[in-house]
Amino acid sequence: MNQVLRGRVQAGKGDASRWLSLFNAAYSRKLGHPIYPGSLNLALDHDFRWFDPAYKAHLICFGRGEYGGDRDILFLPCELGVPGRRKAWLWTPTTAARERADPWVIELVSDVRLRDVYAIEDGSSLEITLSLGPELPDSPNQAKRSGEVFQGVALLRRQRAGQRVLRRGVALGYRLAVIKPAQRRASARLGSGAGAG
Repeated sequence: MNQVLRGRVQAGKGDASRWLSLFNAAYSRKLGHPIYPGSLNLALDHDFRWFDPAYKAHLICFGRGEYGGDRDILFLPCELGVPGRRKAWLWTPTTAARERADPWVIELVSDVRLRDVYAIEDGSSLEITLSLGPELPDSPNQAKRSGEVFQGVALLRRQRAGQRVLRRGVALGYRLAVIKPAQRRASARLGSGAGAG
């Protein structure tokens, strides 16, 4: 499933370029792709909700402990509606995702200065596509309840000291078995019986 967002380019404050420069090597390693140290601001005609359940499986969380910063960062992959469909990411600190004064504005990062490469100016219309793919169940229990065996790998990253736990389903062709509640109860009984004696 694809979601298309449309908006108009607007000037930013230059704050993103400072952080994207300072932690550029870490961001590039995390995404496996070079990142130009600057963002492009796009004003949508509606609020963008970073924590919408449709984005959950596709968000890339970069915890402050991973790169030495003072904020957790979120990335969401997208493609720009420009010749060649350039790969890019929506980028935000988690604090801005929750408390931004203008929640209809999103920031895009890519491997090049987009304004130069595509002659983009303030006021230019731009379209981006979020490739959200098939929705994966949030948990094996949800998959069991809906009677489906799902494709994917659950990547669980635990971060200590108040950082979030992120689960990301990635469709890699692995089959994950769903354990039925009756099997769990039987395993629990066998385990507790083995220790008594």
